[in-house]
Amino acid sequence: MMSLAAPASPRVAFLTTLVLACLCAASGFAPGRSGAGLPHAAAAARAAESHHLRKLALTTKDLVVDSHTQTIYVSVPSSVGAGGNSITPINAQTGTPGQPVFVGSEPGDLAIADGGEAVYAVLEGANAVRRFDTQTQTAGVQFNLGNDSFSGPVTPRQIKVAPGNPETVAVQGGGSMFDSRLFIFDNGVRRGNSLASAAQQLEFSASATRLYSSNSNTSVLREIIGLQRINLTPTGPSNDGNPSQVPVITGEIKFDNGRLYAASGHVYNPETGALLGQFTAPDFAFHKTTVVPDSAVSRVYFVSVSCCNGTPKITLRAFDMNTFAEIGSIEIPDAAGTPTSLVRWGANGLAFRNANKVYLLQHNLIGGTSPTFTPAPTPAPPTVSLRGRITDFNGGAGGVGVALSGSLTTSTTTDTEGNFTIPGVGICDVVTVTPSKPTYTFGPASVEVLNPVVQPSLNITAFPRAFSLSQSQSFISENFNHVRFNVSRQGDLSVAAAVDYETSDGTAVSRSDYTAAFGTLRFAPGEASKPIDILITNDVLVEGFESFILTLRNPTDGFILHPTFATVFITVSDNDTQAPTTSPLQDAQFFVRRHYHDFLNRDPSSDIAGLNFWAGQITACESEPDPQKKADCLADRRTNVSAAFFLSIEFQQTGYLVHRFYTASYPDSPARPKGLPRLAEFLRDTQEVGRGVVVGVGDWTRQLEENKQSFALAWVERPEFLAQHSSALTAGQFVDALFANSGAVPAANERAAAIAAFGAGGTEGRARALSSVAESGSVYNRQYNSAFVLMQYFGYMRRNPNDAPDTDYRGYQFWLGKLDEFSLPGEDVRNESVAFARARRAEMVKAFIVSLEYAARFGPTNFDISR
Repeated sequence: MMSLAAPASPRVAFLTTLVLACLCAASGFAPGRSGAGLPHAAAAARAAESHHLRKLALTTKDLVVDSHTQTIYVSVPSSVGAGGNSITPINAQTGTPGQPVFVGSEPGDLAIADGGEAVYAVLEGANAVRRFDTQTQTAGVQFNLGNDSFSGPVTPRQIKVAPGNPETVAVQGGGSMFDSRLFIFDNGVRRGNSLASAAQQLEFSASATRLYSSNSNTSVLREIIGLQRINLTPTGPSNDGNPSQVPVITGEIKFDNGRLYAASGHVYNPETGALLGQFTAPDFAFHKTTVVPDSAVSRVYFVSVSCCNGTPKITLRAFDMNTFAEIGSIEIPDAAGTPTSLVRWGANGLAFRNANKVYLLQHNLIGGTSPTFTPAPTPAPPTVSLRGRITDFNGGAGGVGVALSGSLTTSTTTDTEGNFTIPGVGICDVVTVTPSKPTYTFGPASVEVLNPVVQPSLNITAFPRAFSLSQSQSFISENFNHVRFNVSRQGDLSVAAAVDYETSDGTAVSRSDYTAAFGTLRFAPGEASKPIDILITNDVLVEGFESFILTLRNPTDGFILHPTFATVFITVSDNDTQAPTTSPLQDAQFFVRRHYHDFLNRDPSSDIAGLNFWAGQITACESEPDPQKKADCLADRRTNVSAAFFLSIEFQQTGYLVHRFYTASYPDSPARPKGLPRLAEFLRDTQEVGRGVVVGVGDWTRQLEENKQSFALAWVERPEFLAQHSSALTAGQFVDALFANSGAVPAANERAAAIAAFGAGGTEGRARALSSVAESGSVYNRQYNSAFVLMQYFGYMRRNPNDAPDTDYRGYQFWLGKLDEFSLPGEDVRNESVAFARARRAEMVKAFIVSLEYAARFGPTNFDISR
């Protein structure tokens, strides 16, 4: 049987030179200059046989080291020819290059995770960043920074990996005043916000949430000069400002053990900016220098060009980290150019590079111990292991089944970090990897591996059933009047599901700054998104920025909430700059818009004709030349327009229907006084019944009927309703209890209709019977006054009748008695003209709209309905 092996990949052509016994003390070095016990040049010479300098003739753009495996990784540009556009590993102990791995166009700046799991490369030719998996030696996810408004794609410049978080990288983009920004990516996905930044150097602290940046270039974002402290938040980077002292650092910076080491020799406290000390040398001022600190041995190393008399020389200097004393120095033979990318490896190794060479140096001056050699790797076995990771928005997705089919059939399960390994895969096998987990979908759904040798690593994204909002922060001006958010669901959409939402006050309050929103979004199978509209109050108070919160809750049917996007913080910017002198209620459009918000729970932006009609009823009085008649007209029209919203079909079929559901379902009790709803309950239920309904627009009657039926079905399943109405009740008992709670004496045909609607009972029968009772004429007329008075509190005062400044229901009872007093025997308020006449006789609407409490919601309390 013949097996076709994978073709050999091109290798970079290296010229490796080993220089032995030629590392001497630098000219002018005087042992003991900085104190007793420092290395002597002669001692260094005697130990030279254990010192090595290896030079690899290779053009590179950057290098990093995996301190766990002592492997150097270099970025190789396309100019080298074969093996270019790659990341190439180098065995630091032997100077032996490994297989170059193609990563993309013109790899440049590199960053490595502190655990050595991954190297990230800036692809200068692709304006992108690419991940490289060190364990599998394969290129992984690639991502870009997007576009700016002027220069096109944003070019990545600097990159750093967060400590302890190999999936998280900070990327400095751009180089002009238009596109200089800092981005944070998690597994290739950008966090929502970026930060204006002109960092020439980035360096993480010991924490994955604290980053330092350094900029000395005054030509780009000159207001961001010097050392900056940056916080990494779940939504992106945020500037914590300059330290109290702001050093301007030129060249490299390296963080170690709470200090920031600069290539200039200065050492800073990065939190305060205080200068802690300075390393100095007798013959140069750290010219063209690269630096690496090593707190494990309390040393700091500088490789620099000794300047400037005669031929420039490359010199290594080692300093004591605590005393700032120079321990010793050596000149590096046959080294030229500008050294950069200095790293520590092994017990006594350093590596650095210039434009066309890589230098691997071992010396007792480095680390103070002899080098440790590792045995050569054993030949690869005839099988390989497929390794991969499955992630979701929480990170690693544990407990995912991974099945292998094709030439080999086996399975495994991901660990808590989402990793999986499948050993024993033949180098010529063709296999398919398929993940699975209940309620999850995957992207891709499966992966075919044609050559396990060159494709040993797999990265798959798991999508659990989840609800999320379209954003986590929102800024809106109060004159927008409303803002829309989309709620989407991901994962398996084949099932129906629901999620609740609600607003809560922050510095903005629902009585005067926005309209509280509550409800449940119900998704049909296959439905992916639904909107939520939040109403904003454009008052005239000078308030500055105010905020409130929209939150998703209680997902059903196996769905969860997205950990980042289940809440949106909404900031409302004030459009008022001067203290008001006149109530905004004087403006007809404002007056009418408030009634849309307070009675119909929607903004008239979808009903401009209605807004103009009702506002026009008021402004028509302006044409009256007689001042007294004009005042009487304005007072009368404002009162009539206000009453019309309660009497409207839309409110009667939503808010008033909800009121009748409560009073029919529940008797008066300490837990539910008078059987009435509380404001938050009323808003939630009214918004549920009225969702998507605008009278006169589209097929509104069908939408309303569907909403009412769904509402009734859900209502009779509520725990409070089930506790009040046992499922053992007969049709007659159930219907009689509902009429009794309502205080209504039904006509014989009304009772018979409700019992017939009950039918065989169950959820559907009880829902039909409840709807029949609530919409009967006897209940409609019996509860009308109660609902009218309650709505004066809910609509105008936006509070419960016993909320401050009241403490009980005496105010409510007073107004209810007044309305009862002006009700005539035999009136049927289902007739709009009859209902309107009753409201006018009682003058209750007028009393509430001229109240100081109502006007104070929006501005000054000098509202005059006759002006």
